[in-house]
Amino acid sequence: MIAALAAMGAGPFSWLDGGNILQLTGLAGKFAPPTEPLYLGNAGTAARFLTTCATLIHAPGAATTLTGDGRMKQRPIDDLTAALRQCGCSIEHTEPATSPASLPLRVDASGFPGGRIELSGRVSSQFVSSVLLSAPYAQQPVELVLKEPPVSQSYIDMTVSLMRSFGVAVERQGALVYKVPRAVYANPASLQVEADASSATYPLAIAAITGGKVTAETVGADSIQGDARFAALLGEMGCAVQQDGTSTTVSGPPPSQRLRAVEVDMEPLTDAFMTAVAVMAVAEGTSRVTGIANQRVKECNRIAVMVSELGKLGIEAGELEDGMWVTGVDPATFAPRPATIACHNDHRIAMSFAVLGARLPGITIGQKDCVDKTFPEFWAVMSSKLGLSYDVPPPEACSSAAAAGASADASIVMVGMRGAGKTHLGESAARALGWECVDLDHLY
Repeated sequence: MIAALAAMGAGPFSWLDGGNILQLTGLAGKFAPPTEPLYLGNAGTAARFLTTCATLIHAPGAATTLTGDGRMKQRPIDDLTAALRQCGCSIEHTEPATSPASLPLRVDASGFPGGRIELSGRVSSQFVSSVLLSAPYAQQPVELVLKEPPVSQSYIDMTVSLMRSFGVAVERQGALVYKVPRAVYANPASLQVEADASSATYPLAIAAITGGKVTAETVGADSIQGDARFAALLGEMGCAVQQDGTSTTVSGPPPSQRLRAVEVDMEPLTDAFMTAVAVMAVAEGTSRVTGIANQRVKECNRIAVMVSELGKLGIEAGELEDGMWVTGVDPATFAPRPATIACHNDHRIAMSFAVLGARLPGITIGQKDCVDKTFPEFWAVMSSKLGLSYDVPPPEACSSAAAAGASADASIVMVGMRGAGKTHLGESAARALGWECVDLDHLY
């Protein structure tokens, strides 16, 4: 996100206090067209927010191209682009044969007309937040009309609250209409960013399934993040929960006492459903999670992947129309089949199965570095703070099936934009495959 904003003329960006403070200079909405396509990997949030942001650029004849990795070219963004086209923005899906509803996009630098915009927020609340955040710089006031109740309303509420902190008051009429005036954001002297409630679910879940006690010091009852409700779910499953305005403590039941299965609508906290399923996998009975249909179009089809990877371990699970079910096993007697979890480069899959691995043996996490997307210190924190220990698996456990059948003279050539991560990925692949990594930047 920062690299893309810098390419559009924002900044400079400076990290201070060892990376705890980000200092930047804004542009009052006056972005410049980037000179190269913006490669966003599989960063869905960046793709959605920057799509509307790119419409603010007014430079006749110029355009912004947003692209991403293979998965990003499958994830739908057409609800947002259709809504922006409706108010006069010029946006084109540039690979209609293979990605008619996804990136890559070409956004012409013709400005953001504003006015009445009708939008669906059933796939992602970030479509709504994207329009709201850029709306003050539209050419006329924006009336955003949602076609139906969106998913993850709490994140839209967070967006409106943040805009208010920067001096822009959004008027909400009923449940589905937002009116945004033309305005210029006014920077507060400083902004304290609330800790990530989604990341806090993992240590809290580890307490739940191991009979331990964990306190998340910066996520409490005052949080407006949907995933802050995760502790209440653990309480329903049999944990002791203490929560004040700014902290949450979870104590899991003793090993002799099983957690309880539950049926829960997790629409308000969809990002936490995988953590919940990891806990449900050792609860007594069959649990059902609903309200999470949009998780099929995230970094991977999260519902299908959770079902398939639990199945590898011998844990029964299945899909529902808008969710999944899982029948918990007794960790005291269950012998899981050793398995390498295919994370599909999804940070939340990796961290959720790490939670389950704190209770069940034989779990190897493939693509462990994918946690870098949202929680790069995850493995270190779980080890230093919670005392979890990890073993480095043998190379064959990390290798793909293709590697086993590769010929002796096979090669893999990686081509990508500068800064895309070729060196890191190449070195990781070389270690897993037992091959030599040749970095051409070092040769030429």
